[in-house]
Amino acid sequence: MSRKLKFSLGVAFLATSTFAMSDVSPVHAYPASGANFPSCGTDAAAEYCIQQFAFTPTGGVLREVNPSNFALGNLDSAGNKEVNVVAKLSAGYAGTSSTPEQDGVLASLSLNFYDPLSTTLSSTTNTGLRDGLYTVVIRTGDFDPSSMMLLGAYDSYSVVKGADGFFTITLTARPIPWAAVVQMNGNDSVFQACKASQWTTNCEANMANQRYILATFNMMDTAVMREAARGSWISTSASTIQVAASTSSLQYNFTVEGPHYVPADFGVAGLAQENGKSLNPAFFKMYVPFAMMAASMSQAGGAVSAADVATLMANPSSVLTGTIFEKTGTAAAVEVPQVLTFASASGGVVVDFNLKHFSAPNPSLKIKAPAAKKTLAISKTSSFTTLITLAKMTKAKTSKVSAVVAASSKNICQVVKNSVKGLKAGSCKVTVTVTTAKGKKTSQTITLKVS
Repeated sequence: MSRKLKFSLGVAFLATSTFAMSDVSPVHAYPASGANFPSCGTDAAAEYCIQQFAFTPTGGVLREVNPSNFALGNLDSAGNKEVNVVAKLSAGYAGTSSTPEQDGVLASLSLNFYDPLSTTLSSTTNTGLRDGLYTVVIRTGDFDPSSMMLLGAYDSYSVVKGADGFFTITLTARPIPWAAVVQMNGNDSVFQACKASQWTTNCEANMANQRYILATFNMMDTAVMREAARGSWISTSASTIQVAASTSSLQYNFTVEGPHYVPADFGVAGLAQENGKSLNPAFFKMYVPFAMMAASMSQAGGAVSAADVATLMANPSSVLTGTIFEKTGTAAAVEVPQVLTFASASGGVVVDFNLKHFSAPNPSLKIKAPAAKKTLAISKTSSFTTLITLAKMTKAKTSKVSAVVAASSKNICQVVKNSVKGLKAGSCKVTVTVTTAKGKKTSQTITLKVS
């Protein structure tokens, strides 16, 4: 089964406000559609609110900041312009029953960071945020932040599920130089030009910040995957990301888009040059929990635990591989292997795709896990549905499934109603047949290890 899940990164453009408001009216129910999260204040039972916001300037000390509903109008107690964060759920969030919309966008929570001291350097570039570490603690109620997409440099991230079933996010991140192609005042001509050129030589950023952070948290549409993926994250400098997950082929395909060139005043020294312009410094890192990989393998067939994956990850390159698509001149894009770098992390692994720039079409990144174990315990059964998955076959609702154990395996396993049962240790060879309503038959033979 393949599922395309489009994760939207909600960039907000707001005019500067001239005053600030300390919002300490926490909510205990779903916020109104489009409403910003208030501060939690002293209400320990409040949900859908910001519990803490702190900023540590580079070379300085941490200070607590009271966030404001006015994105660019935050002031401290002395009236000085202060950094700010605004949190907002996607429109129409309806709790854990929320499902992907028609375009595949999952329920999401966005964190936009602002700095009223940001200055405009040109028609394209702003200085953006003050440099340093930004920490946010936010209570999200029953919104389960299964995965995070971060435009910024990851420092730390955690998701805690309380005894009441509600969630708390703690994120610390550092700003990055970020260039993008966006729709301006209803005009998307620059974006369309980049699409037409497949994001290569004619694609230049029309918006850039020398220091920028945006975090988007997405909720998976099934309880199993929400539990397994919780805590996963991607850190990148891309403008947009789309994810397509296939449980049958055990792949996570990422399409990331970003401008090929950055403005001359981007503020990053030593960038690679092409045609007298600076290339966009692309990067793409992700944290994959072992539980997430185990869930994907198990859905593909056979039971695989997070502990099993942790053992396999002693040799990560045997479990995870990567590819990107590259294009040269007018030739068609080709898929090529990409060398990955792995870093150990608690309960999972951090994968760095070592991107150099957003080539065209933008890299479609893949993680491939090995096929699930085709094992069967003695005295246990494996359903025909599982056998179909292991055989990588498909079945319509009107089709029928049958299975025949090979003569050489009859003392190892046997068919019992709509499943195969293990009798004793050994190899069980089974031929699975799918018969359509019109009588067309398709068969595959698989071998199960009975132990």
